[in-house]
Amino acid sequence: MSRRANKMRTYQKLLRGAIRLIHRSGLHTLTTGKVASESGMAQPTFYVHFADMNTLLQKAASELSDAIFRRLQPIREQVMDGPSRESVRAACATAVNALVDDPRYAEIYLRYRRDPHTPLGERFLEFTDEVRGALYSDLCALGLNRDIPHLEIHVEMIFGMTLGLIEAIVDRRIGDLEIAVDLLADSIIAQLESHSTRARDVA
Repeated sequence: MSRRANKMRTYQKLLRGAIRLIHRSGLHTLTTGKVASESGMAQPTFYVHFADMNTLLQKAASELSDAIFRRLQPIREQVMDGPSRESVRAACATAVNALVDDPRYAEIYLRYRRDPHTPLGERFLEFTDEVRGALYSDLCALGLNRDIPHLEIHVEMIFGMTLGLIEAIVDRRIGDLEIAVDLLADSIIAQLESHSTRARDVA
């Protein structure tokens, strides 16, 4: 393994160690020593990769956010090429699975997404705004802003339904993911259809 690859492997181990600790004990008990120990390393190794704990938290939040966006991009393009019930369902499935594939990530995001007082929360707030903005832009590109009054409210409702579903799955109140995604997609389509003649093309 090259020196560069080994350095990246150590970097990733520290990030994963921090995520495990945050999930298990929360942010307030986190220290550089605990992160290093959880990752199987000596504390000085931490400072080879991160200036301080805030830097690590920013990187962890950015990595999670960027990974979700990368997963969403192909399906966003598919919906834009030809909106249909199938493409909307695929977009819903991708959005939900991007978080619930690793419940730890979902729980951390849900716990800190409204906390502006930590580096983790700051990045999650930015990410949430980016997702809302991307959804609004996509709906506008489909022309729905010309047919649906108060489109921004519909964006909030779609975002809220999706987050609520993710929370219910993580909390194990919902066990059948396939049915849940079906209902989410149908709810979004019905919501848009009820306010737009153009949106009937999605059905």
